[in-house]
Amino acid sequence: MGIPKFFRYISERYPLTSQLIQENKIPEFDNLYLDFNGIIHNCANYKFILVLPLTHSHRFASGRSGCAFPNV
Repeated sequence: MGIPKFFRYISERYPLTSQLIQENKIPEFDNLYLDFNGIIHNCANYKFILVLPLTHSHRFASGRSGCAFPNV
């Protein structure tokens, strides 16, 4: 099940999970959850490793530095 199907399933089953918020009436919240899959996917994707195979620690470091591969 991909993310779009999962989102549809959740939003249909629990309609109050997604609401439009007015800019001047932002409610208080305790937790903020981010889906990092879309953020770090390009950093961890193997198709960007063209010359040298990087170790796991190098791939992790490249993700922290915004997809810029460290000097190997």
